[in-house]
Amino acid sequence: MKKRKILTLILVLSLLLFPSLNQILIGASNVIATIPADTGPYSLTVNPVMNETYVANLMAGTITVIDSNNNSTNLAVGVFPISIAVNPNTNKVYVADWWYNYLYTIDGTTHAVISSIYLYRQPRAIAVNTNTNKIYVALYGSDKVAVINGNTNNLENTISIGPLPTTPRAIALNPNTNKIYTANYGTDDITVIDGNTLATTRVAAGLDPRAIAIDIDRNKIYVTNYSSHNVTILDGATLNTTLVAVEKNPRGLAIDSINNKVYVANYGSNSLSVIDGATLSTTTIATGAKPTSVEIATNYNKVYVTNYGGNSVTVVDGNTYATTSISVGELPWALSYNANLNRIYVANYKSNNVSVIEDTPGLALAPLKFAFADLSSSKLKVSIKPLPNGITPDETPIFEGTATNHRAPYNCNITNIFFQIDSIRGQWQKATITEGKGTPSVSWEAQLKEALSQGEHTIYIMPLDASAATISSSGDGQSNSPISGNIASYPFEVGEEVKDITPPISLINFVGEKGENGWFVSDVTVELSSADEPGGSGIAQTLYSLDEGLSWENYNQPFVISREGINQIQFYSTDKTGNKENVKTEVFKIDKTPPEIEIVSPQAQEYLHSDYLLISYAVKDEVSGFLSSQALLDQEEVSNGEIIELASLPLGLHQFSLWAKDKAGNIGEKKVSFKVIANFTSLSSLTKRFVSAPGIQNSLIVKVYTAQAAKEKGNLKITQNILNAYLNEVKAQTGKVIAEREAATLTQDTLYIIY
Repeated sequence: MKKRKILTLILVLSLLLFPSLNQILIGASNVIATIPADTGPYSLTVNPVMNETYVANLMAGTITVIDSNNNSTNLAVGVFPISIAVNPNTNKVYVADWWYNYLYTIDGTTHAVISSIYLYRQPRAIAVNTNTNKIYVALYGSDKVAVINGNTNNLENTISIGPLPTTPRAIALNPNTNKIYTANYGTDDITVIDGNTLATTRVAAGLDPRAIAIDIDRNKIYVTNYSSHNVTILDGATLNTTLVAVEKNPRGLAIDSINNKVYVANYGSNSLSVIDGATLSTTTIATGAKPTSVEIATNYNKVYVTNYGGNSVTVVDGNTYATTSISVGELPWALSYNANLNRIYVANYKSNNVSVIEDTPGLALAPLKFAFADLSSSKLKVSIKPLPNGITPDETPIFEGTATNHRAPYNCNITNIFFQIDSIRGQWQKATITEGKGTPSVSWEAQLKEALSQGEHTIYIMPLDASAATISSSGDGQSNSPISGNIASYPFEVGEEVKDITPPISLINFVGEKGENGWFVSDVTVELSSADEPGGSGIAQTLYSLDEGLSWENYNQPFVISREGINQIQFYSTDKTGNKENVKTEVFKIDKTPPEIEIVSPQAQEYLHSDYLLISYAVKDEVSGFLSSQALLDQEEVSNGEIIELASLPLGLHQFSLWAKDKAGNIGEKKVSFKVIANFTSLSSLTKRFVSAPGIQNSLIVKVYTAQAAKEKGNLKITQNILNAYLNEVKAQTGKVIAEREAATLTQDTLYIIY
């Protein structure tokens, strides 16, 4: 048992850590069997509860039933059975007889015909609402849809969907909104039926609508228009429509709600169109001749297309769109998918048989999903509560678990939970829903009735929701099957119980914005997780302390720490047996605050051109500590304590900027703008500084003082004349007693004063 758990765990971890291994495990699609049917197999569907496939043989008046071991039997049903559907919740199969105008009900367990209901004219397509147990049948020879009560097997109502020549060719149903949709030949439109009031609304489609399917997750209805070469997309909420052009003569279609894609078989162009549900862009993939029907194998994201004119099935990789071709019987018309067995069933109309295609895994493993690591992309999830140490002494043990639907924004109600022991190929037994019945989230209990032998066993659990109501069996190359949720499996052992003596293991994770040197620069979210050994008694509680063990808190959900500085957390877990983990200690550091900057000098003021400027600033950081800084004066680096001769700068605005970084990586910055000006005082000071010859210096100083006096008296003309004389003398002495750079500064300041 222990070795089995280890091997299983290794496999699951490998799949989770290395997704590419899925392709290795999946392997290739192959025909594993060719099963004789009767004359003209035309449509088919799968009953996931019985693991049986039902094939309507149009020209023989029979139904072929194929079990999980590929054994088959023929049942006499009507004269021209054209379409077939199943309600897996009631285990009933419904067959529409095109010629005799009857709907037959078959018991899924006994295969006996338990009712026959006369339906007026040419019943062609069937949709089942598993929420309400109502069956809707499109009557192609009229303008009617028949409503059957699945509880009483009686005709409950007949709905007129529009005046003739309105004739419903295909039908589908959204169980979340209880709306039924028909694709109408003759009037090229869609009828919307309210399942509660039976009121109808008609919406225009394209030319010659053939097949219809619904994305119940997004409430979108898709209809192929054979003669206008496009697909109508109907918004179920607003009834607004959009036309998307595809290739020639679109026929069957299938919806991948997980990846929001729609696959359309183009009968007249030997291709498959892929519509992106978000952008409505299309991709074209080559298929065989005359593709008719499409099915999606959700387990491995593969798309299967029957090629009616090519006697083949095209298999498309849903991720890469790479294709392979599989030879099947003559004139393959329709196909259906059993997710439990990961098999595709293909109805070959001319060769009167069914090809069974299976994805053969690269390793000897069935395509199962595990209770402790769901590998399925299904939005209907189920889990199984483990036994202590995976062992029970009870030969008829009781298992418990939960199932939840994640089909946002429309979560279908979970209708049933089924289970099997040691196989998924037989008939499923119904578990008991103990909580949440009729809701998208339930608890369940499975009671084994037959005693198990000592040793290793596996229980398989399969949930079923109302999405089975989206069955659309149109008899025109479109025959979808109910989709179950992921099958969870749990290996266990019947035998002597082993005491749990191993303590659990706790892990911690810090989530926040990381800085430098091991610091966080934001609040930190602390996440604790814990796990007991496989089959252990389970986690009882996880405790943590933020005050070095003086007090302890029970961990329920992630929490946020905002305190700056060095923080310490201690934590441990206990299991239900009482095993206690050793206390663990982790340290994490938070510094959210940039360094504090003080600029002493310069200040935001005016300075004379003759002044000397002291660069003075202070930086401090009291959390992680100061690391480095840079000071710039007009983008030129300067140092703290440096003295700047402002005469070396031009007149006008200047900027001093300082940034500082702490050890956590936080950066602080401050800027100061100041202005350098000139006046008579600064001009006089600079003249004395730059002109050393006494006679020339004295002459220039006299001119400055005289000009200043004239300006103070308001004699601006005289002031200007004197300063011009000053400029002429500076020019005459440039290169002699006055250096060129200093002469330029004196000239700049004089002009500043004049103008």
